[in-house]
Amino acid sequence: MTARKTPEEIARNKERANRKRKLRHLWRGELTLDEIADELEMTVDGLLAMAEQMSLGPRPEDNSYIPTQEQIRLAAAEIRRGWTSAELEARRVSPFGRLE
Repeated sequence: MTARKTPEEIARNKERANRKRKLRHLWRGELTLDEIADELEMTVDGLLAMAEQMSLGPRPEDNSYIPTQEQIRLAAAEIRRGWTSAELEARRVSPFGRLE
């Protein structure tokens, strides 16, 4: 005969099951490993160990490109460099309205 589980054991098992369910969902999503680890309040190493234990397999590859702030700044400067003087004047606006 199996001993009955205590309410604490039942609560721990429910928490563990919910955590695994959440990890399966997040693993298929677009979050980074750091973001998933933060969401589950664990380290990336712990996350990877748990994913391996659950046999989740490789994560979907992210093919998106996110430029750095410096790359954005340089691209914007390049665009502004091509503006005519009329375009520059039209865009010269203060937070309180057009500059005169």
